[in-house]
Amino acid sequence: MSNKDYTVILINENRAIRADLSRKGLTSTSDFISQNLSSDSSFVENVESVLADKPIGRKTLILTTRIWSQVVLLPRLAVDGLTDDELKNALKFEVETLSGVDAELSLVGYKLLRETSENFHYWVSVCTAFEFAQTVSLLESRGCRSVFVGHPAGMSSRTQIEFWPGLTCYRHGEEVSAIQFCHANLDSHRWIEDFELAGEAIKKGNYVVSKHEQIASLTKFGVDSANVLDLESDADLAFWFSDVVNVVEQRKQTPPLIKKSKPASIPKTRILLKVALAMIAMAACYLHWNWIKQQETKIANEIESYQKPLAEKKLYDSEIFKTIKTRNDLEQEAEKIRMDSRKVQFLLESQTDRIACLLQILRNLHTNDIMINEIAQDENGMYVAGISLSSETAPLLANRMRELARPKGWQVTPATQKGKKEMVNGGPWDFKIRLTDNGPIQSGITAQSLDTLPVNKKHP
Repeated sequence: MSNKDYTVILINENRAIRADLSRKGLTSTSDFISQNLSSDSSFVENVESVLADKPIGRKTLILTTRIWSQVVLLPRLAVDGLTDDELKNALKFEVETLSGVDAELSLVGYKLLRETSENFHYWVSVCTAFEFAQTVSLLESRGCRSVFVGHPAGMSSRTQIEFWPGLTCYRHGEEVSAIQFCHANLDSHRWIEDFELAGEAIKKGNYVVSKHEQIASLTKFGVDSANVLDLESDADLAFWFSDVVNVVEQRKQTPPLIKKSKPASIPKTRILLKVALAMIAMAACYLHWNWIKQQETKIANEIESYQKPLAEKKLYDSEIFKTIKTRNDLEQEAEKIRMDSRKVQFLLESQTDRIACLLQILRNLHTNDIMINEIAQDENGMYVAGISLSSETAPLLANRMRELARPKGWQVTPATQKGKKEMVNGGPWDFKIRLTDNGPIQSGITAQSLDTLPVNKKHP
């Protein structure tokens, strides 16, 4: 934990400066931590940029010109009788279109500046609830106890006129309700006219400027630069930081600050009532739990009494399933044997006349210019050999045999022949026609349904 009581972080358009202070103020400007900022950096990133590894103070004030802060008017009739939370909600919706922050997603801090017979004038600062929650969580994780967020305008009690980006204010006296606003550019005469109308002694006032170049604009109007607090000067910035802590420490009125909401206090009687109700609820829960345990024991005993016959039934069912499976397997095996037997019987009957059929085919296809000398079989299968007088006769015979021999399981190859050159046309020719045995499967016999096979049919 830091030995400092306060951490004050000032965030302007392009810079974040952190100072850790005790209740007596800043002891040295060497305590500053400063970081340049990009224009699109988030609120949390701006704060985190100056945290480093240095311990944080118990109270942290984040004063930034990047939040919306202006004066709004609410009709007296609309405000009278509202609670603090109701007034905050009314202000959220009032400034929603001006600030660009959704009323449902925003947090506001407010101070009443003055009131008239018709209106209340509130100084309102707005930030998003999500960014504020992120920042509080980040700082509390570093040991911070209280976090406040607001605009830096009006935080110093020793100055009358302050110039900030988008916001100019002055006070006559130390009451925050006396702060007034000028929405004019510093380089114009409008702000002087506003102050003169208010009866202020412009040239004798104490000033705060957030940018060094603003001093030239003030001296041009006759303001003594010795009366100007330049927040780009470390010495003046140290004085301003100390004055801010002094305002907070002495509980002087400050501009609107956004802080973490405290839970509403609860009367003792309500606390005791809640405790009594909680004890009754606990007793009821215990009795209910005890009843449930008794019911669980009863149900467990009943389940156990049913488990034994259930286990026996499962055993019997298992044996039945095994018996049924065995029976089905045997039936399938018997059916397979029966079908194989019928198939073999058919194949035997259908193949006994293959040679006779082959002889019949050769007889039917025989011509006068061909002589078949041999029907034999070697290691490559059966063949038909002979002599032909024409080179076309043997190939023609092979082609005609092909279709006729296929049903009997033979595949007829083209004839091979060799001319003896004893005749003018090169003949006669020795030829050989080979029959490859495909068997009954390849011949297409099994394409028939086995249920229609003519097992017992006698051939004529």
